[in-house]
Amino acid sequence: FLLIPVVLLACYEGGAVMLYGRGLLTDAGVYASSYRAQQGPGLAEITVITLSFTGGCLFTALCYSPLLWRMRTLTAGVALLVLTLMGLPLLHTLGRFSLHDPSGVRWVSVSQIALFVAAGVNVLGVAIAEHWRRRTAETLFLFLWIAGTFIFAGFLNWTVNGRSVLPMVPAVGIVLMLRLDRGSAGTDRPEVSWRLLLPLVPAVLIALLVTRADSLLADSARNAAATIHRDFKGNPGSLWFQGHWGFQYYMESLGEKPFDVHRSRLAPGDRVVVPANNSF
Repeated sequence: FLLIPVVLLACYEGGAVMLYGRGLLTDAGVYASSYRAQQGPGLAEITVITLSFTGGCLFTALCYSPLLWRMRTLTAGVALLVLTLMGLPLLHTLGRFSLHDPSGVRWVSVSQIALFVAAGVNVLGVAIAEHWRRRTAETLFLFLWIAGTFIFAGFLNWTVNGRSVLPMVPAVGIVLMLRLDRGSAGTDRPEVSWRLLLPLVPAVLIALLVTRADSLLADSARNAAATIHRDFKGNPGSLWFQGHWGFQYYMESLGEKPFDVHRSRLAPGDRVVVPANNSF
């Protein structure tokens, strides 16, 4: 049955070649490898980044850690958190993100990254521990699901992002329930108590904070488009722009023109707006 998606992907790739003269999947792989070779961070950095994204996207698992581990393991986890907190500034940068500013170490950002790294280690640790305890085909499948997504998101995809991490969420949820269900063996239904519901409180608060941050990031594209349009309105020449997503939408809604390197022709006095992190 696993051959079915392989055949479908092969058909998709073949159809793309027939329509466009190039395979979209192979193009993505070539771009990922060339991008990493030219601009990608080192192995230590990419491991930290991937753990941080995994822990940030699945922070709820860390909220449940007091119910998942013995005190000895929790103590080791706290020690790992402290070591990560102290060691991160030695990297100076994570990808293009600087861990230092003119005043010194950016401890607020470093603390957040260290906490998310610990949360990412917790996710992988729960998957490993649960398979080691049960040693069934089901737990092996769940572990491979989580580990495979982690490897793809961090070491195969061209960049680490939340979209690449999210496919492991169902598997992590199942593993968490298996881990929490250890004390309910022999009963028809696991007992639901405040101890199971309480960790959801900080998880919900974190989710609301992330939602707020995402909203502010989305607004930044609209605010940038409005500011650029206002500052250059009435100037001689045309105003072109690069970039996609929300920035493209708001710039076009204000009447600005997207710049195509193959078709657009610039005239004296024209200006091109190039976003620092969204220029493709």
